[in-house]
Parts: sequence; structure tokens; C-alpha cells
Amino acid sequence: MESYKELKKELVRSSFRDKMFSIHGHRCYNCGSDLYVELHHVVPLSLGGTNRETNIVPLCYECHKKAHGAREIQKKFKPERTGRPRRKLPENYKDILWSYVNGEIGKKECQNLLGIKGKAKINDQVFYKEFLKENGIRQHKNNIDLWDINRFKNLDKTGRVAARIYYTDGREVIKYVS
Repeated sequence: MESYKELKKELVRSSFRDKMFSIHGHRCYNCGSDLYVELHHVVPLSLGGTNRETNIVPLCYECHKKAHGAREIQKKFKPERTGRPRRKLPENYKDILWSYVNGEIGKKECQNLLGIKGKAKINDQVFYKEFLKENGIRQHKNNIDLWDINRFKNLDKTGRVAARIYYTDGREVIKYVS
């Protein structure tokens, strides 16, 4: 049987955390939020719990705090006033995101306009996730960059599906190129 110290060390390893999030997903088990999700032991390690997948559930910070009876728990995120400052976004960033979601511009152009460079992706940006949640968008698909592939360059794009938007209320909106 592993000791409490060894189990705590295993919990902070990124490979272990990645494995648990791949098994359980990255949404709070209680409320479904995907912001500040942490791993919670159903039976605490101090009371003989284990790091098995059946003893671990993902919880958002607020639900995790409630699960611990509002005791102070170790925060897995930093308050906004510490660490690296947030990326400075253009004032019209929401207009740019709407253009992307509606299929008026592609992902490459959207990332370029927002100043997202290198290996960073729009889907990983906090402001993008907040934008989708704020507008009730569950998922969307944008086909614009697909058409930039050489084999599609000479095709007539009029009337083709530019984007599909899936809202949290169940609606699906299809945007066509005119």
C-alpha cells in the first residue's frame, strides 16, 4: 500500500493529472463548469482514500470548496493580480470572434487579428471560452481555412457552408457563403 506522501506526490504529476482528465473529462462533475477544474478525492487520502480513477472526480473551484465544507483548500489557479498579465486584446475582439464563428474569416486570420502567435491556439484562450459561454454557443465549425487548401482554391465557393453554430439551447445555425 502506498503511503500518504507518495499518493500526494503522484497527484501533482502532470502525467497523472492528464490521465485523470482524459478519463473523467475537464468539466465539473457537479455543475458542468469548465473553468478552474481541479481533481477531488471522494474518500480523502488522509482517511485511506486512493488515487484510483474510481476515487477521483473533477470539480470546479467553487464546488471543490463546498465539498471541503468551505475550508481553505489549495488553489490550483492564481488570482488575477499575480502571474503573467492577460494578453491585451484589441477593442473589437468580440467583433473578430463573431466574424470567425459566423464563417466570415478563418481561424488563421482570426488568430492573426487577435495577435495569437506561435503554438498558441484560439480554442485554448480563456477570453474565447468566455465569449462562447457568454453567447450560449456549445460548439461551432468553421470551413473557411479548409477552402484555402490548393485543391479547393479554384472552386466556386458561393452557396457553400461557411460555418455551423451549435447553441446550448439546442439550436443549430448554418451560415452560407454568399
